[in-house]
Amino acid sequence: MRMELSKGGSIVLLILCACGAINLLFYAAVSDPQIRGRRFIQWTGKDFIENTFFITEDKFKYSASRATFSNSTKKSTYVSMFQHDFFLNSLRRLKDVKSTEWEERTKHFRFNYILNEPFMCKTNSSLHLMIVVCSGVENLEARFAIRNTWGSYILDNNITSKLVFLLGKGDNSFMQPQIQKESQLYGDIIQGDFQDSYRNLSLKSVFMLHWIKNYCSNSIFVLKTDDDVFVNIPNLLETLSSRSKGDRYILGFVFDNAQPDQNPNSKWYTPSKDFPEKVYPRYCSGAAYVLTSNITNDLLDASMETKLFWLEDIFITGLCARKARVRHVHNKEFWFGRRESTGCEYRKGISGHKVTVKYMYKIFAELTNSNITCADSQD
Repeated sequence: MRMELSKGGSIVLLILCACGAINLLFYAAVSDPQIRGRRFIQWTGKDFIENTFFITEDKFKYSASRATFSNSTKKSTYVSMFQHDFFLNSLRRLKDVKSTEWEERTKHFRFNYILNEPFMCKTNSSLHLMIVVCSGVENLEARFAIRNTWGSYILDNNITSKLVFLLGKGDNSFMQPQIQKESQLYGDIIQGDFQDSYRNLSLKSVFMLHWIKNYCSNSIFVLKTDDDVFVNIPNLLETLSSRSKGDRYILGFVFDNAQPDQNPNSKWYTPSKDFPEKVYPRYCSGAAYVLTSNITNDLLDASMETKLFWLEDIFITGLCARKARVRHVHNKEFWFGRRESTGCEYRKGISGHKVTVKYMYKIFAELTNSNITCADSQD
């Protein structure tokens, strides 16, 4: 009898050892957590993981709510494995923080990808510039205009730069099939499973940092901009070429000693309960700014440890940059306002804000027309 029990125990022990070995081999062979999660779900079945977190927005308050998976959402289940890996690493970094406090700080970040281009940056061993255009879900015409105007410089001149559009999830369910078609056609859409709204712009930029870390860490520079901004790519590349490699900075139009807007009727109204400090930290205008890629991980880490603030430029380039000890470099050609909508105006600048689709085409046509002579270029 003892002999039989001993044999049975040996068999159980052998099985456990075999399972452990398989698990270690699986993790070693598949280093990408997202791919690992996808394969795990394929092998174990869609019902293995029953729930995950999603971002919701209710009266401008950020919270995480649990959602139960149904058969129709099985395509997203693998992301939980990816989340598990990411938050384990975050937990190791924050081991000195009480678990309840850590949950409170990070509850608004869940990195679910609806659409992704994981191999966008893999074609170049060293990518010079990654351009991330934060775009509204319904702004299809703006994205088309960028691809056919200033964004076309990247495609037409065979330079080592890439461009993607970063979207959230819209309220209109009829838009999603259009977004998927656009993604299939152009291969330049990154879409996160969070509500796409003005109050979620900080979350969108954190999502950008997460994407850069996991899928485009080989880029030297990252330009973050919006879909109503016109960028003179040649001028930008010339400016970046004069910068020393290895530096750690944020380049853009820098604001010092800006104060929170206390006007309740203002679009940027910020009550003291949301931001108790009297003055914002030094920050760059969110319309367009450049990050050296060697600071993106530090900014992402800082965002995990910083209370989410809804003004994106102040949160990312101000609060998170301060925590990560990143310096700012001012360049007035990253204009945060509206420039005169002419090609001549943009020949001497890097970017301009609040540009409509109509003027995107007008500016680009004049900018690329060699027959137009600008006043400041005359001898």
